[in-house]
Amino acid sequence: YQPQWKKDVAQAVGLCPNDRKAASTAFDTAMKEAEKAGAQPWEKMSALRDYANALYNQFEFAAADKLIDKIVAMEPKEGFKKGSIENNVLAMALQDRAWDRHGRYLDANAIKKN
Repeated sequence: YQPQWKKDVAQAVGLCPNDRKAASTAFDTAMKEAEKAGAQPWEKMSALRDYANALYNQFEFAAADKLIDKIVAMEPKEGFKKGSIENNVLAMALQDRAWDRHGRYLDANAIKKN
């Protein structure tokens, strides 16, 4: 069983390449529904990560970084439990952002060399 809000997140990710405004609206609505449905923190973090990656793929770097920042902000002061799903999603989200920035750095260097 997959909750409707998760399907709506997937739909928003799919809309992102063609209609950014509709994708953003769909994603925001899905996240409100996730909150109402009592989604676990790791589920909401995963949804934010999925949408952030869709934004990175559309060269919407600042918007994607803001979503990664939201994931980081979800970490409690004492940190997530080592080995927890939340800790793993946080690590993957930070890695996504780092790989995106590294790719942009490489692209900038390639342009300079040409």
